[in-house]
Amino acid sequence: MPTEKEWEYAAAGGAATTYSGGNNASKVAIYNRKKPDNVARRSPNQYGLYDMTGNVAEWCDDWYDSAQTGKVVRGGAYNSTINPINELDMSLRRKERPESRSPAIGFRVAWSKKILSP
Repeated sequence: MPTEKEWEYAAAGGAATTYSGGNNASKVAIYNRKKPDNVARRSPNQYGLYDMTGNVAEWCDDWYDSAQTGKVVRGGAYNSTINPINELDMSLRRKERPESRSPAIGFRVAWSKKILSP
């Protein structure tokens, strides 16, 4: 899983927008629905990444707090709303217990290009 900083970098896609891929939620995010949708049904961000905001929120590898009672979840989900609180805003972070399971939270695989010496 990506760290929270890695998630933020990937979601931003090099642009200063409210959502990953733009400022119009309906163009880049699946939200306010009863169930998730297939991936890549909305526009990607500038890095070509889909569904960084909406559809399924994503676990990050970081602990939410120093007490290590919850992990960071980012990105909003299919059941997120944008009013009265914008749950899709890229700056929003949630805390979930690591043993929690939800169809609204998934994960994105991340890897390092580090080359290990023999």
